[in-house]
Amino acid sequence: MRKILFWLHLTAGILGGLPILSMCVTGTLLTYERQINAWADRGSVDFTPPGATPTMSPEQLLTAVRRASGANIGTAVLYANSKQPTEIPAGAEGTLLVDPSSGRILGRAATGTRRFFRTVQDWHRWLGATGKHRAAPGAIMDAANLVFFVLVLSGLFLWLPRKMTWQHFRPALLFRRGLRGKARDFNWHHVIGIWAWLPLLVVTGSGLVLSYQWAIKLTYILTGSAIPAQLRRAPVATVEGAPPLEGLDQAWATVAAKVPGWASIRIQLPNATSDPLTFIIDTGDGGQPQARSTLVVDRRTAKEISWTPFSASNRGQQLRIWLRYAHTGESLGIAGQTIAGLATAGGAMMMYTGFALGLRRLLAWRNRR
Repeated sequence: MRKILFWLHLTAGILGGLPILSMCVTGTLLTYERQINAWADRGSVDFTPPGATPTMSPEQLLTAVRRASGANIGTAVLYANSKQPTEIPAGAEGTLLVDPSSGRILGRAATGTRRFFRTVQDWHRWLGATGKHRAAPGAIMDAANLVFFVLVLSGLFLWLPRKMTWQHFRPALLFRRGLRGKARDFNWHHVIGIWAWLPLLVVTGSGLVLSYQWAIKLTYILTGSAIPAQLRRAPVATVEGAPPLEGLDQAWATVAAKVPGWASIRIQLPNATSDPLTFIIDTGDGGQPQARSTLVVDRRTAKEISWTPFSASNRGQQLRIWLRYAHTGESLGIAGQTIAGLATAGGAMMMYTGFALGLRRLLAWRNRR
């Protein structure tokens, strides 16, 4: 059984090796994408925190930005941290950074940094393809992630020694000095595989949920939750004209009272005056779904219509959302991102050593013949 599993492991690694290697390298580069973008944004504009200066109300802020930019602003992200400027997506103009105390447009988000990460994302998900040419490369990368998941599962059985004693277990658990060639690659492949096994299992397993409908349904089945009739997101309607701002300030007071310890709030304005206002409230660092809630407020009465914290969703929905951010490690904060990044870098090294071991085996077989 071990021999059969070994050859299946080796064959799958060779067939899916290059896409998996690309996935691991680009995934490592994307480890701190959100933090690097935020750092680059702060460095791209000259912003002095408002200090004691009163911050403008949301209505005043969005009115000033609309007047200055000429864009039909319908979304804004406000931060409790006074050192963080307000972020306002403005379509083709990119993300505008705004002084929350005056409504003055400080500039645009760091486009160079975002362009770099967008290119890395294209390679991570579609092998660099763009637009209508993404379907086939995307299917290849989805399949490569599935193969990687199987490699990780089978690898644990192959990496563990036949005899579970310290004498036999030590070479597979600790790096050994002075090794060269096959012995070095064998040691690195096994040690990295064992230490990175659990994080890689989470990263690749959560990647399946991002790729396949059957994996999404499985999250509901495993948790005993009802499968939603519609799993895919509905298309976002194009907003024509500037969404009305009436009632925003009164609704904002309701939101601030509901969650006084908020870190950021995303305002989503509907296109009709009769439609309620939606606020996505985050009390974490921006990447933890369990710290995110949605509050819908009636713009006329400023009364709460619905309150949906993470805990209000069924277990299937919670698992699905949690796995989405577990893929990048963000579900566990900066520590989770670091672990996921190190494990992904280890995955790249495992593909390299796996190729080297496979090539040496092929050359040895050829010499014997």
